[in-house]
Amino acid sequence: MATLHDWLTLAEEQDFLSSLFVAGLVVYVAQHAVRHDPAARRAGQLVAGLVLAIVVVGALARGIELGAVAGRALILCGLTLGLSWLLIPFLRAVHSRTTGVCLKSLRTAGETYRQRRTDARRRAAADRARREQATAWEQAAPERERQQQESEVLHAREQQAQQSRNDSRFRCLLFFDQHADGLAGKLSRAALDAYLATYLSDAESPECVQQRAELLCRSLGECLQSSAAANGAFGSLQELADHFGRQRDEVATTPFSADVRDTLLSTIARAQEAALREFFQS
Repeated sequence: MATLHDWLTLAEEQDFLSSLFVAGLVVYVAQHAVRHDPAARRAGQLVAGLVLAIVVVGALARGIELGAVAGRALILCGLTLGLSWLLIPFLRAVHSRTTGVCLKSLRTAGETYRQRRTDARRRAAADRARREQATAWEQAAPERERQQQESEVLHAREQQAQQSRNDSRFRCLLFFDQHADGLAGKLSRAALDAYLATYLSDAESPECVQQRAELLCRSLGECLQSSAAANGAFGSLQELADHFGRQRDEVATTPFSADVRDTLLSTIARAQEAALREFFQS
C-alpha cells in the first residue's frame, strides 16, 4: 500500500500543472454529482480536510518544509475531494439498496413486533377487566335479588295502601249517595269533596284515612238519626239539647286533629239547627 511519502514523491515526479489540471477536472465533474446533496458535499470536504491534515502532520514529522509540499498537498486534496464526491453518492445508493433495505426491514419488523406486543397487552387488560366485571356482577347477584324483592314488596305495600285509601273514600261517597235526600240542606256534595280532598287525601296514611272515613260515616249516620228523631222523637227542647251535647262530648274525646273535630262539630251544629226547625214546625 502506498505511503504518504510515495504519494508526495509521485506528485513531485509528475508534471505539476498537468496534475493540477487533472485534480481540478475531477473536482469540477464531481461537484455536479453532489450539486443537490449538501450532506455528500460536507462529507467530501471533511475527508479532504482530513487528508490535508495528515499531509501536513506527515511533512512536519519528516522534517519537510510546508512550502515544499504545499502544491503537492493541494493536488492530493483536490483529488481526494473529487473522488469523495463521486464515491459517497455511489456508496450511499448501494447502501440504500442493500444494507439500508435490510435495516429498514429490521426496523419495520421491530415496530411490528412492538405493536403486536402492545395490542396483546391491551387485549389481555381488556379481557381481565371483563372477567373482573363478570365476577363482580355474579357476586352482586344476591344483593340485586334482595333489592328487587324489597322493591316488589314496597310496591305491593304502596298499591295496597292506595287501594285502602280509595276504598275508604268510596265508602264515604257511597254513604252520601245512599242518603242524599236525608242529608239535603245539611251537607252538600261540594263540601264532602272538599273534606275528602283535605282530610282523606293520599298524603295521609291508610289507617288515618280509614279512621276519618269511619268517623265521617258515623257522624253522617247520627245526623240522619237526629233528623229522624226531630220528626217526633224529641219530647222537649232539653232532650234535644242533651242529645246533641252528648255528640259534642264524644267528638271532643276523639284522638283526631283539631281540623277534623271542628268539621264534625260544624256538622253536628247544622244537624241541631235542622232538628230545632223541624221540632218547632211539628
